[in-house]
Amino acid sequence: MEGQLKNPLTQETALPAKRGRPSKTAPVYDGDVMVLSSDERARINELVTGITADTGKIHKLMLSTARRYFELGGIILDAIRRFPASKAPTTEMVEKWTQIPARKVTTALKVYKHFKEAPELLEGLSMRDVALMIGDKNSGTGGTKEKNGKLQYACPAGPQLFDSEDFGLPTLSGIELDMFRVRMDKSHGDMYLLKKGWNIPIQVVNFTVEEPKNVAERTAYDRLIDETQSAVERYYATIERRDKGNVPETE
Repeated sequence: MEGQLKNPLTQETALPAKRGRPSKTAPVYDGDVMVLSSDERARINELVTGITADTGKIHKLMLSTARRYFELGGIILDAIRRFPASKAPTTEMVEKWTQIPARKVTTALKVYKHFKEAPELLEGLSMRDVALMIGDKNSGTGGTKEKNGKLQYACPAGPQLFDSEDFGLPTLSGIELDMFRVRMDKSHGDMYLLKKGWNIPIQVVNFTVEEPKNVAERTAYDRLIDETQSAVERYYATIERRDKGNVPETE
């Protein structure tokens, strides 16, 4: 047949050579130097697969820990509220009731107060978010710091986006917000939410659109970010009104 080769010994038509992706365990050469052997490639693949699986398991465990702290904080807060306001119990008293360390008591209360308006945000936390939130501040993992007399909030990634003066500035959308502020980290494609009293901002949006490559794309990208931030601000304005009793839950 035209275009096919025959084996000169058997006169049988030879099948064309298979083409496709190179083997994942093939040796790697840089010029004439073999930098990775076949066995090393195979072991690298095993290790990376294991790391990916373990990281996923760790993330799930950390989210489970955050959810447990949240539920624990709600139970503790209910117990505290049973006391008259004039006899508010101390952390040491709560530690005695629950038989858990005072640090876990304060962490649980912090997590619950941070997320009680929107507990679904717990599911979007990264491992670093959880570590910052439940870490021991004495170990250096706390999320706030003070600079030039102003409280600043450390984001899980990217540059410093918030400080205590932000709550005195207008929102991008122009809508009134007392308790919340939203900021965008364009270098990482992440949008963060901060509430007064929170130790760290929480990521609420992650942009996975392609990085702009020209002026027209950059203009469209900036518009996308601004419109999204404005929408997020309007949503949390509704949350604020609900908490103040100004909006029915069915609205």
